[in-house]
Amino acid sequence: MKNRRALIKTVLVLAALALVPAGPAHALPLENAGVQLQLGTVLAKKLKKEEVRLVALAPGKAGGRTLTLPMTESSDGLSSRLSTARR
Repeated sequence: MKNRRALIKTVLVLAALALVPAGPAHALPLENAGVQLQLGTVLAKKLKKEEVRLVALAPGKAGGRTLTLPMTESSDGLSSRLSTARR
């Protein structure tokens, strides 16, 4: 009996979620797009204690606990990739 009630509740919740409309999607122009990485406070404190500094290479930016990496268009023109240094 418990399993049946749990199954009914699960089905009702899934049905309700299926009826909820999805939010709109917005495309950003590629020249304005970027990725921001923010370090947690604990990690930032540990890095500071160990005297580790985060430095951004151009065109990236670093400030405080945040790193910003720009996006560029790939050579095939179909997808995007992060602009990073080659290894």
